[in-house]
Amino acid sequence: MLIVGLGNPGKEYEKTRHNVGFMFVDELAEKYNTTFKLDKKHQAMVAEFKINNEKHYLLKPMTYMNLSGIAVRSFTDYYKIPSSSIFIVVDDLDLDTGRIRIRKAGSSGGHNGLKSIFAHMNTESIYRMRVGINNNKKADTKDYVLGRFGVQDQEAIEKTISLAKSITDDLIKNGIDYIMNKFKATVKINVEIFNTEITLEKTIEVEIKEPSKYDTVTVKEAIDSNDGTEV
Repeated sequence: MLIVGLGNPGKEYEKTRHNVGFMFVDELAEKYNTTFKLDKKHQAMVAEFKINNEKHYLLKPMTYMNLSGIAVRSFTDYYKIPSSSIFIVVDDLDLDTGRIRIRKAGSSGGHNGLKSIFAHMNTESIYRMRVGINNNKKADTKDYVLGRFGVQDQEAIEKTISLAKSITDDLIKNGIDYIMNKFKATVKINVEIFNTEITLEKTIEVEIKEPSKYDTVTVKEAIDSNDGTEV
């Protein structure tokens, strides 16, 4: 298995919101007692670890976020790693800070690092885990993602990053479906109810029982599965 953490290289980007992927694999390197080394050939920092005597890799592209696919394609071609054995960890503006969402496949959702990887690998069927960094719509997006977490958000991210080894162990030993079910996705859905005179809007939260089958949920499905929440 190849665990890819996305981010930007350099001291100025350390611990920034956009570098959550780097933080995840750094945590793994510490927990698995391994060290990253620069692999110039593949333009990446690479570390190795073993579970049940089977070798696995950690990778941090040094190409900057928007060109992440160059490093991933180079490394996977050289070591003959199929796309079905890649797990990518990225930040996500559309999730609350620290919340995670795991998917087997799907679009990049506008994330440039994922876009680059999908383009170079010629597939969107690559496992990925999104880690929420929230979205401050009042701030410039670029400035926001390249900024650092506040105290409260930092605590939430650290709790999530502390799960890195548990998630990875479960992924390797039990498979992607297991961790998708273990870390069920919760989505928020805005429901508009139209009346001849007024428009009401409420937000309800729905626990998706089978996250692998859903990227979106219809309003009717949301209401039916919301255990009696009044809308």
